[in-house]
Amino acid sequence: MHLVLAVVCLALARAVLRPGRWTRVRATVPLVATAVGGVGAMALPGQTWLSPAGVALTVAALALLWVPRPESLAPW
Repeated sequence: MHLVLAVVCLALARAVLRPGRWTRVRATVPLVATAVGGVGAMALPGQTWLSPAGVALTVAALALLWVPRPESLAPW
């Protein structure tokens, strides 16, 4: 499941640079699914340090996707 979500996120990441807000909304959906799945996976016994790291990276990606940028850096 994580591999599928990773591929979807990578495909959508290429489209994020295009103008428009809907691309960011579409990219948010698999990122949120990945974060929720990662939090749920942490409840399972025998989890490694990768699950919390994956959730942290997903939250960081969401923040970078939605935090407003200065006009000089914004591609759209």
